[in-house]
Amino acid sequence: MRGRARRYDLDMADGVRHAAIGIAVSRRCDLFVAAAQGHGEAGVVQRAALAFLERPEMKLWATAALDGQ
Repeated sequence: MRGRARRYDLDMADGVRHAAIGIAVSRRCDLFVAAAQGHGEAGVVQRAALAFLERPEMKLWATAALDGQ
């Protein structure tokens, strides 16, 4: 499935650094959106989130959900 990801480095008021990732994937006219948040660099969080979503069972679940099964 094709989609887009956007990552954000967040500097919190207490000085702690967080990262947030937004991922959107479309299939036909349906949309799947995922969000992930973690400590540290956004690139690390993005790679972890994408690795999770690329697992075979997640692909199977997302495809079934988007196909309405």
